[in-house]
Amino acid sequence: MVITVLVGVIVIKEPHRKQSAAQSKPNLVKITQSALNLFRTHMPVIGIFLCLAVYCEGGRVLWQPRLTEAGLAVQYLGVTFALFKLASLLGAYLARHQRIDDVRRELTWLGILLAISLALMAAASLF
Repeated sequence: MVITVLVGVIVIKEPHRKQSAAQSKPNLVKITQSALNLFRTHMPVIGIFLCLAVYCEGGRVLWQPRLTEAGLAVQYLGVTFALFKLASLLGAYLARHQRIDDVRRELTWLGILLAISLALMAAASLF
């Protein structure tokens, strides 16, 4: 996990932002108002990230048994998880360069795909 964070920090660089000389030091009220405004503005994205966090952390304990049931040998699980992490880094890097015109449509598709993947994961035990 630490290596993933380090690679992400090295590969993904934030653009430098110019600060206005007229800005005074922010106080607690300004910071709180800014945080609440940001929270209200990005509420759908925050909801999706919370769902993804619960999905990933809740399903993490199921990955190894599911993969061994699918026929993957135990000795290849580390390599498989490393490939998953590399795919995640690549996806994060490519997503950073995307321009999204209709955020609601994209979030709707993301929610639909999340629901389908959860349903397939639950239904996999039936087959």
